[in-house]
Amino acid sequence: MRSNVPGSRFLRHTVLTCMMAILTTSVHAEGSRKIHRWVDDQGRVHFGDVVPPSQVKQGRTELNERGLTVREVERAKTAEEIAEARRQAEIQAVQERIARERAAQDRILLDTYSSLAVMEQTRDAKLTTITGQIRLTENNLANLRKQAAELMGRAANLERSGRPVSEMLQGDILATQEQIQRHLEFIADKHREQATIRAQFDRAMVRYREITAPSAENETDPNAEPVFT
Repeated sequence: MRSNVPGSRFLRHTVLTCMMAILTTSVHAEGSRKIHRWVDDQGRVHFGDVVPPSQVKQGRTELNERGLTVREVERAKTAEEIAEARRQAEIQAVQERIARERAAQDRILLDTYSSLAVMEQTRDAKLTTITGQIRLTENNLANLRKQAAELMGRAANLERSGRPVSEMLQGDILATQEQIQRHLEFIADKHREQATIRAQFDRAMVRYREITAPSAENETDPNAEPVFT
């Protein structure tokens, strides 16, 4: 017998809708269930819905209801491992910074010099300029030494004759000796500067050969295209 009670059709629809929602929720919950697999300190394998608090620091694998891996969770690192990881990260950061600086220096080197021959010419020009400064200073030094000898000779003659050496003459002797010392220091500095230039260019030329090694054959081939323009 068919019911003619008002609202009965709406009631049946509502009940069916609720039942479908419950079933859908149940299936979804079943499908999202996760099983944890972990190994304890003794090497024993365990499975469970929940990892015990004593084992949460252990590495574990999350599996679905079909036994397929969903996620891998690494074990918690010890304080020593954390410190070592931090140290390795710092080392890597330093190495990366050095690599960036080296790359920038290489770029400058290639942009500045088109060949080893140009580098040699630049080095020799710098050294020649300093050599000219040294020779000029040595000539001045020779004159100063001659002047100092003359002044000291005059002072010695005065002392032998029993006459006093004037303050002006003493001042001239002292000033000349100071100039001689400054000239000696200047020459020594220039020799050190030349040594520094030679060492810098030696290192730069070694590096230039390294970074242009793949194109080394082109440098000896007069018909080859230029490596740098």
